[in-house]
Amino acid sequence: DPDPGLGGAHPAGVMCLTEPATGSIIDRDVLPAELIMTASLTKDRPRDAHLRFRDFVASRPDEETWELIDGQFIMQAQPNVDHQLIAGNLDRLLNDALERLGRDCFAVQNSAIDLRPTVQNHTYVPDVMVIDGAEIEPGRNVLQTCYLAAEVISASDRRKPSGATRQAIAIKLENSTSLPSCDAILLIEQESFDVDIPVRVLDCKG
Repeated sequence: DPDPGLGGAHPAGVMCLTEPATGSIIDRDVLPAELIMTASLTKDRPRDAHLRFRDFVASRPDEETWELIDGQFIMQAQPNVDHQLIAGNLDRLLNDALERLGRDCFAVQNSAIDLRPTVQNHTYVPDVMVIDGAEIEPGRNVLQTCYLAAEVISASDRRKPSGATRQAIAIKLENSTSLPSCDAILLIEQESFDVDIPVRVLDCKG
């Protein structure tokens, strides 16, 4: 009798495999051994969330800002003019200082940082960050290194995102401190003259 799991009847003595991704029938008497081995090892596995996120962001307009949070793609709200002016001024001041110091680093706005291996299924987007010039490539959307992360704090940052137990700014602060390369964080109040600068302190014992 035909085996319904193999897609129908086959000649006697012919052993077949079903390729999981397509459901097509693979006949051992027709295909070479290396192709049969490849097909038999193929699994219909879900793609890595970070790879899917990179492909998705690359397909979206540049003016959109997306983050990967717990494996979900979350679009960030468009910041108001005050927020953009503060972030733009900080971007300019940082780049002027980095150029004077001759550092191969650049301040950029709204670029994504992959938090692996420290945090899985999360990609963090600071308002402004300082990145390594060696990581800059045409068309690249997600980076691995961040030396400084800056957040312009607005009222929305003090709310709890849907399904979260903490304020958005607390989650952002945890994201930036989880990056081993991030030496400093700027927390800038949008509606008052207040700046907090947590700095990573290295243990230099011995």
